[in-house]
Amino acid sequence: MFEKEAYFYKKQPKNMVKTLEKPKLYSVEEYFELENNSDIRHEYYYGKLIAMPGESKNANRLARKFERALYKFLDEKLFEVFRNDVRLVVNKGNIYRYPDLTVALVADDEDDYVIKMPIILVEILSDSTEKIDFYKKLTEYTAINSAQQYILVAQKEVLVSVFRRENDEWKFDVYNKLQDKISLPSIGGTISLSEIYEGIILENTNV
Repeated sequence: MFEKEAYFYKKQPKNMVKTLEKPKLYSVEEYFELENNSDIRHEYYYGKLIAMPGESKNANRLARKFERALYKFLDEKLFEVFRNDVRLVVNKGNIYRYPDLTVALVADDEDDYVIKMPIILVEILSDSTEKIDFYKKLTEYTAINSAQQYILVAQKEVLVSVFRRENDEWKFDVYNKLQDKISLPSIGGTISLSEIYEGIILENTNV
């Protein structure tokens, strides 16, 4: 270490030096134990724990409306809908997430705390999560063999982005009108944007 660098580190407060240390990495077993005993949910990414932020009222309303629309046609003998307090296995041993909504096969029931076979994944976008939802989670979710659709719902405007698997390729569709309908062929139904957004107060508009 150069003399000037050594002098710099000697002069820094201890708490500043600590910030330069690498974050603690957790084993999957440590993560599971922590989640079972914590009031705060964490996602797990290659040993790192990511605390889940609280969500807005609108995010909660949109997720609830989306779930309600699903149950209008969902065959509950074949599929179930889970909210964001049930963990998803994205990459076993490496990545675990909490999607806002997950439609999974009823057969995916061997573990009470983990979803392994998602069919449809839904995230409600926010300023703090939009980038990771559109990029990192897109890559992760579309790599799951059972996944057929990844749906991103905007909070600030009427806008739903849908990634769908078609013949082993992923296609992209955008919906931005209340009369638009999202086709969900993997579970045999459609949802109109009016079912999701009606009554929601957006940033500049009352829908």
